[in-house]
Amino acid sequence: MAKVRITNHALDRASQRLLHRWEAERYPGEGLYSWLWRLANQVGQNITSDAVIWYRGICFAFRKRGKKVILATVY
Repeated sequence: MAKVRITNHALDRASQRLLHRWEAERYPGEGLYSWLWRLANQVGQNITSDAVIWYRGICFAFRKRGKKVILATVY
């Protein structure tokens, strides 16, 4: 299955709202994008249509476009 893609909007929202989570949960040397990508792939791999999914206290909004899974935003 294809990996989740992350929009610039989702990364921007994560930088505004989730920095405290990233700092607490990241692997050593893991940047914000890599952390968000890892979490998005844990939750978004099996979606079959547009979806909003709560995972570990974060709301992930996904879009499904053909075979592509796109993380549109987080909140």
